[in-house]
Parts: sequence; structure tokens; C-alpha cells
Amino acid sequence: MEGLIVLAVLAALTAWAARPLRRHTRDQAAALGLAPDDVAELNAAARRILLEHYESNATLLRRTRMLQLRGVPLRRIDPTPFSERWTLGFADGTSLLVSALNPATVIAMRLEMTTRTLALHRILLQERGLELEFTGGRKAHRVYALSSG
Repeated sequence: MEGLIVLAVLAALTAWAARPLRRHTRDQAAALGLAPDDVAELNAAARRILLEHYESNATLLRRTRMLQLRGVPLRRIDPTPFSERWTLGFADGTSLLVSALNPATVIAMRLEMTTRTLALHRILLQERGLELEFTGGRKAHRVYALSSG
């Protein structure tokens, strides 16, 4: 049920981002010292960026939700060349790029994976992004999904 609510919110945000921005183009142009055509072009670019952002979040949410519903176990955690980013590999072949507020979270997950099976327990839409909560043992571990592959 919560997944449907989140999908509905993302759909509404996508529709909102795709709507034409018809607000006071002349007033904006005057305030910025730009021609009205330039302001319209900037507004169109902003609309495209917002739409891409919400579409990618919706795709990421669908993939993580499927992992949660199927109870797909986490099989590996690999470092990436990027600072404080890791790749999570699941038993079905899905990979997620994630970050953590504290790198110790990822270390604790790797340690717990040696004795227990971790699976995605909860997905929360936070200001920072999609928060993924993994459980399977004594403690819940939270990371933030950045992209899927």
C-alpha cells in the first residue's frame, strides 16, 4: 500500500514538473535583465531537468520495490571509485549504487552478511532520496539509493 502511495506522489510530481510554466515571463525577464525568449528557454530547460529527475526516481522506486516484495537477498557489497559510494548486488542480478550517512553502516552490513542473509525490509522516501532499510539480523541498516543497473 505504501508503495502505491509513493508511486502516486511521484506521478503527481512528474505531472507537475511537465506542466507549462506560464508565470510572468516578462516580469521574470525584467527582474533578471534577460529577454523574455531567454527566460522561456531557461524555464523549458528547468522543466526537462525536473522531469528527468522524477522519472529516474520512479524507475528506482519500482526496482527497489520489486526487490522488497520478492525478498531478494543481498549477496555482495562492492566499493566504487567514488568516495562513500558502494554497489549492492542482489541474488537476482540487480545492482544498486548507494551512499550511507556513515561508512560504518556499510562495514556493519558486510560483517553481518558473513553470518546472516540481509534483505530489503523497508523503502522510505526522504528528502535526501530513497532510504533503504535492510534487516536480517540484530540491527537494521539504512543506506540511500542513488541509481540502479
